Amino acid sequence: MHRMTLFAPIFLILAGVDPAHAGWVSIEARADWGGRDFWCSPGAQPEHNVCNVNRRGYVATCWDDRNEGWPFPNCTGYRSWCTYKHITLTTPPDGKAPPGDVYVCTP
Repeated sequence: MHRMTLFAPIFLILAGVDPAHAGWVSIEARADWGGRDFWCSPGAQPEHNVCNVNRRGYVATCWDDRNEGWPFPNCTGYRSWCTYKHITLTTPPDGKAPPGDVYVCTP
């Protein structure tokens, strides 16, 4: 099965997210995308302040037990961390790292 078929219905559902629940929303799926990182943060869930109207639809991938692969020094040494991507769910997952929990920015 092509990975994008899993994400397409979720993307359509998120288009109607209630503004009262704005921020990072878990899509209840795991994936990885190579490169295109613009930031990372320690912790197993994305930081709320990284999601804003300029990043609507962008993806965050988080790991709860991955002590490697940090894209920026501020995450180095943490086992739980998230990376924020310059992509949306329309980009097929293409990473080689273990899949992480996927969130989408819905400000």
